[in-house]
Order: sequence, then structure tokens, then C-alpha cells
Amino acid sequence: MLNVTGNAEYGRDSARTICEKLSKIENLARKAKEEIEQSKDHWYGLKSHI
Repeated sequence: MLNVTGNAEYGRDSARTICEKLSKIENLARKAKEEIEQSKDHWYGLKSHI
């Protein structure tokens, strides 16, 4: 019985960890996308001056 409980706890912890990591990755991806959009705007601004 101890084994089953231990595995259930481990499963719940690892699922929580996976969700936290996915959330961090999602935030990083959102920031990267914003930076790409800003650099595109900057590049188009430069291009129009040339």
C-alpha cells in the first residue's frame, strides 16, 4: 500500500512540475514573440528610411 501511495504522490508532483515548466515555456515564448514583433517594426522603420 505504501508503494501505491508513494507512486501517486510522485505522479501528482511530476504533473505539477510539468505544468509549471510548460507555463514558464509559454511565458518565454510570449516574450520572444513580442520581441520579434518589436524588431520587425524596427526593421521596417529602418527600411523605410533607406
